[in-house]
Amino acid sequence: MNQLWKKGVVFATIGLFAFAATNCKPKSKDDNMGLLLAALYLSQQGYEATVTLTATLADSSGIATRDGKVTITNGTTSTLSDGQGTVSDFTACQTATALTVGSPGTGLDGEFVINFKVNQTSGNFNLTALGSTGASNSTTGACDLIAALDASTYTDAIGTASLDLNINAGDLTNKNQVTITANGFQITVKSVTVVIKGQYNLASPTTGENVCDGKNVVGSPETISGDITGTKTVNNSAILSGTVTIKSGGKLVVSPGATIFGNRGSSLFIQDNGTLDAQGTAVNPICFTSAQNPGSRYPSDWGGIVIIGNGVGTRNAVTEGTTPQAYPRTTNSTVTLKYVIVEFAGNEVAPGDELNGISSYTVTNSSNYSYVQVHRGLDDSFEWWGGTVTGDHLLSTGGLDDDFDMDEGFQGTLNTLIGVKYPTTCGGSPSTDPHGMEMDGSHSAGVTPTVGSYSNPTVSNFTLIGAEVSNGLGQRYREGMLGNFSNGLVYGFAAANFRCDNNTSGGSGNTNPTTTSVLGQSGKAGSGLIGSQCTGLTDVSLTATPITSLGNIAGTDCGFSATKPDFTTRSGLANNGGGATNWWSGWTVYRAR
Repeated sequence: MNQLWKKGVVFATIGLFAFAATNCKPKSKDDNMGLLLAALYLSQQGYEATVTLTATLADSSGIATRDGKVTITNGTTSTLSDGQGTVSDFTACQTATALTVGSPGTGLDGEFVINFKVNQTSGNFNLTALGSTGASNSTTGACDLIAALDASTYTDAIGTASLDLNINAGDLTNKNQVTITANGFQITVKSVTVVIKGQYNLASPTTGENVCDGKNVVGSPETISGDITGTKTVNNSAILSGTVTIKSGGKLVVSPGATIFGNRGSSLFIQDNGTLDAQGTAVNPICFTSAQNPGSRYPSDWGGIVIIGNGVGTRNAVTEGTTPQAYPRTTNSTVTLKYVIVEFAGNEVAPGDELNGISSYTVTNSSNYSYVQVHRGLDDSFEWWGGTVTGDHLLSTGGLDDDFDMDEGFQGTLNTLIGVKYPTTCGGSPSTDPHGMEMDGSHSAGVTPTVGSYSNPTVSNFTLIGAEVSNGLGQRYREGMLGNFSNGLVYGFAAANFRCDNNTSGGSGNTNPTTTSVLGQSGKAGSGLIGSQCTGLTDVSLTATPITSLGNIAGTDCGFSATKPDFTTRSGLANNGGGATNWWSGWTVYRAR
């Protein structure tokens, strides 16, 4: 009992530190600890549940609102748990053409997902819907336009709906737990999932899951905020508050087995002669994770890791995020990641603008990522904008957009990659085009690079497994993409194995990657999806899943049962993809929340 209470102290202190770092003025260490322990005692006595609501916003005639933003607040009851800040989400856009009564939108159009915590089993809430001044349903090419909108344009009042919640402890995924009443517009519930605090039934956790869930944490995590300009070492645990930037000769060293918790809205930037040295081991991996309680963690809980170097891309631009930075930089940055897990990242800062698990902007080969997993991110797991950084043994699991995204002149070398999608029943809102690999040669639809050259990476030994999510492609090449891709296995993507689009921008480069021994699923060739410029593609058929077993990823287990996945390539195939050995065993993570 004492050990359980002490572990509860650790988890609750993490969450309370996140709240204190965001909302309170600085106090002395002793005062903070006294307040935390007092709040801890109270929190242990109370009820808390996390509700995930997936719904669609539409106008009175049923046309999906693709440029919407929905925010939840307390209604007639004070049921929202304290410390959550603003809880909102932007709606999705899938249909690019103008919408009419006869064509109201399909699939993900108008969809939003809100995660909110409650302190009672029932309550009343307000859902406030806003539209943007910069788009409308009559707009053609709407999705590209909406993706470029600034969050500040969401000021058009659509209306306020009433939401009644009644949690059914015997059926926590029943849609009838939520009833929404709206006048003059529509909100249609697609799914409801409730997780009650303390109910976390993870069977046979891996070493990585124990690290990420805080089992190794001793004492209270140190809070890190602002700029790091000297050398800082995290031996056991820390919590990120806001945008933390390593710069001006600063260095963050993370010891094997350490856990870095990300508060809501936090992110870690490395730029301008900054260094991140995070080198774990297979028995003591390092984890960057959400500051929320285990079992109540979700994609987009925090931002992710953003690295900006002084390499070459195809243009000068600015990064994604709440504090965009110019790239490339004048001075370089260096990041070494080994046996590192980054999970539940992807904080959305504007419609279509989410941070990735690991974002690499013009990062040079002075950095290296080796044995790195990005798990359950809202946006891409790994994305590269230009640069020459190298990577090997990279694993993407349960991401809601692309597993590997290469853009704007990326010239790096990547070896031994595995990307695996989760079933949509595991929660979260997939993007409108969740691919295994998405690859662009240049910026602005493939124009001739302002600097540098079109993307031309070398990628070998990869396995991409989809979950038949709508519009997903195994590999999409476009906008002058080049590169050499060899020994690949692609299976389980709803739209097709491969798509290769001609570069029609008038730019100087054709889209024409070269593939060698890349196998795709039988019957998923996709008619008319290979452009005339793409002369170097081959498509050899796979008749069955090319890996040994999806284990607890398959079906409704969502990573919680004892049977872990085995990505080892089945015998008898022409190549081994990314699964020649069980390099992922033990140190990686799989639970969906």
